[in-house]
Amino acid sequence: MDTYTRWHLCIATSLIAFTAANPAACQQAAAREYHLPSQNLATSLLAIGQQSNTEILFQPKDVRHITAPALNGRFSPEDAVRAIVAPAGLRVDIENGSIFVRAQTTGGDQGDQGEVVVTGTRLRGAPIASPLISLTQRQIIDSGQVSLGDVVRTIPQNFGGAQNPGANITTPEKKGNYIGSGSAIDLRGLGGDATLTLLNGHRLAYSGAYQAIDISAIPIAALDRIEIVADGASALYGSDAVAGVANIILKRDFQGLSTSARFGASTDGGNQQQEYNAVGGTIWNSGGLMLAYDFSHNTPLVASQRGYTATTSPGLTLLPSLTQHNVIFTGHQALLPSVEFDIDAFYNHRFSARGYALTAAGDPATNGAILSFRSRSLSIAPSLKFDLGSGWEAKIAGVYSEDSSYYTFDQAYGGIHSLTAGCYCNDIKSIEASVDGDLVHLPAGAIKLAVGTGYRSIGYHGYRTSGDIQNIDVSQGAYFAFGEMSIPVVSPAQHIHGIDKLNLTAALRYENYAGVASVATPKFGIIYSPADLLDIKASWGKSFKAPTFFERYSFQYADVYNAGTLGGTGLPPTASVLLLNGGNPDLKPERATTWTITAALHPPALKGLSVEISYFNVQYDQRIVAPIAYITQALSDPQYRSFVNNAPTTADVAQAIGSRIFTNYTGGAYDPANVAAIVYDGNVNAASQSIHGVDISAKYSLATRMGGRIQLTADGSYLDSSQRLTADLAPVQLAGTVFNPAHFRGRVGASWDQGGLTLTSYVNYTGPVDDTRIGLVGRAGPMTTLDLSARYRFGERSGLFHGFDISLSALNLLNASPKAIKTTGVYDTPYDPLNYSPVGRFLNLAITKQW
Repeated sequence: MDTYTRWHLCIATSLIAFTAANPAACQQAAAREYHLPSQNLATSLLAIGQQSNTEILFQPKDVRHITAPALNGRFSPEDAVRAIVAPAGLRVDIENGSIFVRAQTTGGDQGDQGEVVVTGTRLRGAPIASPLISLTQRQIIDSGQVSLGDVVRTIPQNFGGAQNPGANITTPEKKGNYIGSGSAIDLRGLGGDATLTLLNGHRLAYSGAYQAIDISAIPIAALDRIEIVADGASALYGSDAVAGVANIILKRDFQGLSTSARFGASTDGGNQQQEYNAVGGTIWNSGGLMLAYDFSHNTPLVASQRGYTATTSPGLTLLPSLTQHNVIFTGHQALLPSVEFDIDAFYNHRFSARGYALTAAGDPATNGAILSFRSRSLSIAPSLKFDLGSGWEAKIAGVYSEDSSYYTFDQAYGGIHSLTAGCYCNDIKSIEASVDGDLVHLPAGAIKLAVGTGYRSIGYHGYRTSGDIQNIDVSQGAYFAFGEMSIPVVSPAQHIHGIDKLNLTAALRYENYAGVASVATPKFGIIYSPADLLDIKASWGKSFKAPTFFERYSFQYADVYNAGTLGGTGLPPTASVLLLNGGNPDLKPERATTWTITAALHPPALKGLSVEISYFNVQYDQRIVAPIAYITQALSDPQYRSFVNNAPTTADVAQAIGSRIFTNYTGGAYDPANVAAIVYDGNVNAASQSIHGVDISAKYSLATRMGGRIQLTADGSYLDSSQRLTADLAPVQLAGTVFNPAHFRGRVGASWDQGGLTLTSYVNYTGPVDDTRIGLVGRAGPMTTLDLSARYRFGERSGLFHGFDISLSALNLLNASPKAIKTTGVYDTPYDPLNYSPVGRFLNLAITKQW
């Protein structure tokens, strides 16, 4: 079936449910009997949500120390919630089929129905001027996705680079790496180290060498939601937040015990998965806790199991085997009426393995390599919150986190083995004190202020036990201070003609990296609503990323090649070239200027509809690169001339080699007098990048004539990016080329929910990319996939099946496969693994039991 036909068939399938809907028939969900005693309000809300299969969201601080009245009778979920929260004066909002319970605001804020967010601002309850992407656990489960890595790879603003279990030995290392078989968020394709990933608002230790965060270590069973702000956020969070920030938010108040089992496999073979987990928790008037354990195991997917790789890449592992254990704990306890202790902790232990062959015989054990990984990560984040009164809150928070990614490379040639082992070991320790609250009240509401200061220490120990001895053991401390303010100028309650709402925000952060640099980054935002159906948001700011330890301290090499190997022509047959590469301890932070403008439409006359369109722009300077992309063109490509000395003296050669690891690849005796050129390919602050594009998101939720509810969604992102190596060179296109983001990615979905049944369908589209590598010109993609899933949640009257939740999903139902690209050897992946997946049709069954 050709791509055009398949794409239209997918759209038609996704929108079938729409024909059963009637916007005029909006009505409440079906009523049911409730018999709840007078008890803690959070416990009653959780019970209503569980019994009615309704998502009820609230901030624990809003319901703390509140006792709910007894509830007896027949109610819809919304009416049941309203009945028990009314005595406490809480507000109930319905958004996209979910029920939000919120504290009432005062003054001009009463007309603001915006959701309280914790990502993109340090101010409690303040609106943000940047677009927010939010996915709840229920949305993820309904979509059929099985891991957080799979989830983020479906988000159009994210690129499958950075850490990706599908990356392989020939994937450009800084574009996508496979060490540890983890998954990282890579917004806009700027690198996993340019997206800051948080867990419950705090930092984690980096995973591997490139300062990415492995999110696949967090099981979906423990997740409440994930929030992503795809906009520069260094003014709020510091280094790494150039492309944006992602916050993984865990369950907090959980009552009871939930156990689940999941089984899945690709229908073409390989990738057999099993997962088992248990989540338990309890709450009481002064606190609560949640403990989760998850075990999962995946078999590998190898080239022989796919027709498009079996003959080109025999012996290659496309996706690794993977076994992991996760334990997550969260808890909170009021120590005094105005003091609360919180703690988040998790532990992950993972084993994975993959291999590749060097010959067409396809046997990695004889001619090739077996790569084994053992990863361990740990994080503990305690905090104390102090209610200072009058809306002010102080917080002292600490973090200790470590990640150790051990590797073993068993390399073989002609049956003779050599073993290399080592570790990328990272840790982070931090302490932060902050205070926020209402500074002064204006007619439009309260001016909110947050200030804070702290210290963060990051450590890295990278070592190799054989081969080239490499032992890096370094740490870096940073002092920081920040401030943020939100100023409401006009609120809806003021009824000013032509201005429904106007809000201004400003933030500033200062960080001092000892021995590297001191950096101050501002950010400004505005939210303007000419009427209650339209919000216009804009933000502008500066961001930065400190150089990684690997970029600064990786071992330095001096390699000698025949001149022709590096593209030299017209030189004597004995001419050689000296290639220098490796770390640079004098690197400075990368800098960026980012801005976005967003139009958000949510007409009151058409409840359930929201449309958001954003333009984003990132100017990224002083990017750290190893400038020679293709060493075979180092002497022939004019764009590299600034990094080549074509007339080195003997003294230049001796100085260049210095204490570097020296290797002679010429096949003859080394003579420094024969060195015709020195190529400088070490890490430098050289490149600038320009990134811009458009994001679009649309949602429409409506009731059907039969009492169910349909939700339609559409998300897409168009991206254009280019890189200029030096100021005197023309820019080179990045987006739309192999191992870089496709220009366009989109995801369209439809779900129908009635009673305990939810049917969901998604169409996923990734555009084509051109293969611009020298001598390998071609095109990969596009790729369109169709996902279908069904979920049924049995009610309390289901007898033997009481508390059961069964999900069945078919991802990539039409079994689309990546389009092949040219390879240079059997060890090469014959498609772009950062944009397209080899999984094929994947069937999955999950069974959950609430006890």
